[in-house]
Amino acid sequence: MLRIVYTLLFSTLFIPLCAIERGAYYNHVAFNFGVVFFKCSHPYTEHITEMAKLFKPQLNDPDKEKDKGIIISTKELTNKTSYAHGITGICKLFPNIWSTWEIGYMGNLSWKAEKTWYGLEELKKPSHVQETSPTFSHYIQGTYHSKMCSTAINYYRQMTPRYIDYFSFAWGIGIKNFNIDETMNLSFVNTNPIKKTTNLFTGVKNRALGPQFALCFACNPYSFLTWGLIAKTGILLNRIRYHKLIDQKSSSLPKEQFSYICIGHIYPFIELHLTEYLFIEINYQVIGIGNVKTADPHNTHRQKHSFRFSDNGAIIYSGLNGSIQWNF
Repeated sequence: MLRIVYTLLFSTLFIPLCAIERGAYYNHVAFNFGVVFFKCSHPYTEHITEMAKLFKPQLNDPDKEKDKGIIISTKELTNKTSYAHGITGICKLFPNIWSTWEIGYMGNLSWKAEKTWYGLEELKKPSHVQETSPTFSHYIQGTYHSKMCSTAINYYRQMTPRYIDYFSFAWGIGIKNFNIDETMNLSFVNTNPIKKTTNLFTGVKNRALGPQFALCFACNPYSFLTWGLIAKTGILLNRIRYHKLIDQKSSSLPKEQFSYICIGHIYPFIELHLTEYLFIEINYQVIGIGNVKTADPHNTHRQKHSFRFSDNGAIIYSGLNGSIQWNF
């Protein structure tokens, strides 16, 4: 990977500029279609429950006396997802070499993870389900689903002409929409004396809309090659709808609320110009979303903590995107 980066930098920065042929861009509209392979991860974690003590206290062993069990967290489930594939589509309008209008979509991304936790002895249950089931369960089955799609309308203003100068810079402003749906189902199973299951289901829908700002850098060493970096950030108003079910019984939590989320989106790209009318682009994207509501519940074993949704959740999407662009 480092060899590729060094070769790219050498070929674009240290070859005499007079020997480089760069092409102007004379098209007025372009259509870009691609495929993404993204990983979804939660950097923060919430406690589901904790295992009972693995060792019995011994008077002559102070270390074992301090052992209070092992915490089981939602991160073990949410970060168990694999890469998911989705689609992208972008329509670009070029009124002139200084301006670009862009309408984009990314979606059909869905992640799923399953995990079963077994305790060496028993698993303590969250306090809010102790009234309807035994205090301890022998194992926990967890299922997590997450879906994401986004749309955007952007305007880019070139500070130097695209594809003509050796280096080109641009700033952008636009409107971004994010739709993030998450569900998590936890089944606490007790098999003694008979099998009894307590199901805890949480679901949340985020609908975010707001402005975003962008900075773009590109290097145009040849008429057939462009590489660069694009960074975007914004603050979006988020409408959250969420609910909780315990054994199919609805909770009394509020069903809807509003908050603000912050986003950061960065991706380096390489663009190959096969012809004047056909481009191929490959990029690696990282999208970070903060203060988003997730399906990670605060399910600690302590009585003072009741069930609630995470107020400071975060999600990171990362992966490759490959696309083909037709210019007209």
